[in-house]
Amino acid sequence: MATVGQKYGITGSQGEGWTFTGTIAAGSGSSTGVWGLANGTAAAPAIGFTSDPDTGLFRTSANVLGVAAGGSSVGTFSSAGFTGAVNGTVGATTAAAGLFTTIGASGVTTIAVGAVGTPSLIFSGDTNTGLYWIGADSFGMAANGVVQATITTGGINGIVGGTTAAAGTFTTLTAADTTTTGTVNRTPQIATAAGSNSQTDSTAITKSVVVVTTVSATTRGVRLPAAGTGREYRIHNAGGTNVNVYPATNDAIGSGATNAASVLTKGKASIYFAQDAVTWVVMAGA
Repeated sequence: MATVGQKYGITGSQGEGWTFTGTIAAGSGSSTGVWGLANGTAAAPAIGFTSDPDTGLFRTSANVLGVAAGGSSVGTFSSAGFTGAVNGTVGATTAAAGLFTTIGASGVTTIAVGAVGTPSLIFSGDTNTGLYWIGADSFGMAANGVVQATITTGGINGIVGGTTAAAGTFTTLTAADTTTTGTVNRTPQIATAAGSNSQTDSTAITKSVVVVTTVSATTRGVRLPAAGTGREYRIHNAGGTNVNVYPATNDAIGSGATNAASVLTKGKASIYFAQDAVTWVVMAGA
């Protein structure tokens, strides 16, 4: 009869099989060769624990090792690496070498600060393009080791590249007061002034550059959108007579009364700049 702590040796030649039923409990031991185990499943792993039999390792398919916890598969290892959810710290405070196909994190994932030349969030094969931390409440976007934009609580500061805008709309685009090169192409709104000395039935302005080509009477007008600090619209009156430029409801133009029109002389152009949320300032042009 076996006793606790007693050691046994199991020998055999290749091709011979041994079958164990129940649980094999051992304090320590060693073996040479290969131990042949059942494939197991996520619910019943081939290698488990006496106190937690549905947590351990199992074979999912050829050359793929599965990891189970609580009877469910939580990830697999293959020649491509690990696929699954990772919760916690990867590689202690310094990330270990290797690639994760998918990382799922609950809570906060902390990465290194990085720098413009060595961003902390990068792409495989392009290590100087990505995101990095600049300072409190701000981070940068780098391409080829050069900062392209910064994100702060004030919005996006940077360069919108190319001469043709890509599909999409910026709610707010903030640019630093520096000299830049390049061209900004804007398609103007070709408008016909409408209404009869009325703010409500005047033609709504929908683009930042407007050419009013038809003004059939001095009672006709166009209407600016709601003012918002920093907004700017350019209006050229190419019609045959003066045109009324109205603010949006409850806004004002210059020192004029709320909702009152400002007259734009025929053949002239002006810039309308919103100095705050309700007031437009007129910068007279040619």
